[in-house]
Amino acid sequence: MDIRYAVRVFAFKDDKVACIKYKNINKDYFDIPGGKIENGETEIQTCIREFKEETGMDIDELRCIGNIEIIYPNSNKKFVMKTYIADKVNGNPMELKNNYSYWLPIDELISIEKRFAITHLLDDELVKYFESEKINIIFTCDQNHNVINMKIKEC
Repeated sequence: MDIRYAVRVFAFKDDKVACIKYKNINKDYFDIPGGKIENGETEIQTCIREFKEETGMDIDELRCIGNIEIIYPNSNKKFVMKTYIADKVNGNPMELKNNYSYWLPIDELISIEKRFAITHLLDDELVKYFESEKINIIFTCDQNHNVINMKIKEC
């Protein structure tokens, strides 16, 4: 199985979350900013770099809230993501080469059909895990990023 190690960063403002919408690959799908950990890079460095690359905004005061694994059995891929919250965000969301970025109302994001599994952490039945800061969830998805199974592992 092809495994990719990455980070995702949740940032909140009022009742909104920073999110991105892809332009090309996975066109019109919504995601939480983040990306692949590069060689020699710490998780925090990856969070700061990827968030800036995908939103145009700077972040600080990051705290790790747990792990998310997303498995795509049809393509034999697995994403292992350290998940963070940024308590400080500076700047405004921008349109970039590969994606748009937004402060999107949470209730709007969770009603959108085209979204990646990690956005389901904001669903009513999972949002409590943000408060615990002990997220450890495995999502299994089909080729269209729909969650077909979810397993919550105890920390």
